[in-house]
Amino acid sequence: MVNGKTKEMSLLSDKTFRLYFNFFIICILVNLVSRWANVLFSNIGIFGLALSLLLASGNKFCLRILILPAILTIIFGAIYATYGPISLGMYAAFAETNITEVLGFSSTFSWVVILQTLAFVIAFVCYYRLSTPVIQGNTMPDGSNAKPLKIILFLVFLGCVYISFPIQALKNFVSTGFEYHKVVKELLEESKKPNTWEVTKNEYYQKYKNYVLVIGESARADYFSVFGYDHETTPFLNQAKGIFFTKAYSPSYGTVLSLSRTLQLPLKDGIDFDVKNNIMNLANKGGYETIWITNQGKLGTHDTSSSFIASSAKHLEYLHTGSYQSFNVDDDELLVRLEKYLKEPVEGSRVIVLHTFGSHVDPCHRLHGFENNFTVFKKKEANCYLATIRKTDEFLRKLQERISKEGSYSIIYFSDHGIEVNDERVGPSSMYISSYHVPFLILNSDSREHEIYDKYYSNLHFMSLYAQWLGLNTNHTDKAFNPHHVQTMKEVSPLLIYYEGENEDGNYKRMVSPLLLPEDKNLESTSEKK
Repeated sequence: MVNGKTKEMSLLSDKTFRLYFNFFIICILVNLVSRWANVLFSNIGIFGLALSLLLASGNKFCLRILILPAILTIIFGAIYATYGPISLGMYAAFAETNITEVLGFSSTFSWVVILQTLAFVIAFVCYYRLSTPVIQGNTMPDGSNAKPLKIILFLVFLGCVYISFPIQALKNFVSTGFEYHKVVKELLEESKKPNTWEVTKNEYYQKYKNYVLVIGESARADYFSVFGYDHETTPFLNQAKGIFFTKAYSPSYGTVLSLSRTLQLPLKDGIDFDVKNNIMNLANKGGYETIWITNQGKLGTHDTSSSFIASSAKHLEYLHTGSYQSFNVDDDELLVRLEKYLKEPVEGSRVIVLHTFGSHVDPCHRLHGFENNFTVFKKKEANCYLATIRKTDEFLRKLQERISKEGSYSIIYFSDHGIEVNDERVGPSSMYISSYHVPFLILNSDSREHEIYDKYYSNLHFMSLYAQWLGLNTNHTDKAFNPHHVQTMKEVSPLLIYYEGENEDGNYKRMVSPLLLPEDKNLESTSEKK
């Protein structure tokens, strides 16, 4: 009798322990997800996840149902923790790349997120294997009365799964995808309409034989020594004669969001843009020979940003016709391809666009044997990023050296946007001012000094600056943005960027000031002084 009682108490104790352990594991799982989603436990998605875990405890059928939400939680949790909720711009970046490039973005996940993901997997496996019913059998009614209650509990469980974080994140992803494809369709239809440029030539028309626009990728101004970085990353630009914009900002934080508002005509609100009017068809209208050579792959039906614009060029060449990573081509190949166009005789002047891969995510793979002597950061990837800036400097040196042999020239270089770079991670971010503060400079064959333009400028006004650069007055651009008289050029005020994401007023797409954003935890905290 004693032994039986002892055995019964042992079983009770074991069940109690497993029950408490179950609660403990559920708390760990919910805490991890709330950290990833950056929300409180009171959030309905987190509440739904917690309740579904409780209701599924000990029920193998319900536990199997939770496997898919668990997988979705791992995927979306890592994305939310690194990039925030999926916006239209983020989806566009995802859609306009391939699976190899998507996997490359996984290198931007911090070790904290990776360890949290591993902890979630271990905790969920423990929960699944050791799960004990929270609602014990002896608390349930017997016989036919139990069936309706079980059905109700199962329906409540399904409802909790539906409102849980992973399912809502999936719904957001799918709905954003539908919106994206709707926008793409509208843009395709709009782009087929004729442009509406009305052009007159001014005294600066075809001042130079060759106009070269170099579009950088993911480079931020505060890591260029020419713009004040402590370590020498731009030895050529440090001493180059030209005009250097110290307060230049991109329109947004991603390639698609930024270049669509830089290389096409933004509307007055800055949120929308006119795809009919872009830098290539303006140059064509002005009588220039237009050439576009790009190291950003032709992606097919989803390539909605630069390909729309590039297709207007009289000569268009892709270094590879696959997706970004199908051939990891060195930007120096752009200079090789440029050679044949420079050798061809042309009446008048050329406008040449070179779209680089620059300092894109996974920067160590952008070096192609270029020497990396930087030891500023503990993180190799961050040091590789500095080396890509140095490589860009060398690219511009080679370009200037070659183009100068063809007569007068003007080179504009800017980056589409910046990224977060520190010892924790190297990757896209919309949270810091450094993701918008970009290098912008003009190197002219007749420049006589290293000139600083220290006023605020935004590439939301690039179409106006570009038109004046080419010596064209138009019905859509502002003559006040004249780079030929840069010291009297209009300063941008207010300085605004395009941002996607809900705020307290429920606004999803809006213009905000980048000056209100915090600095990246970058320079002083992670670098050594010279």
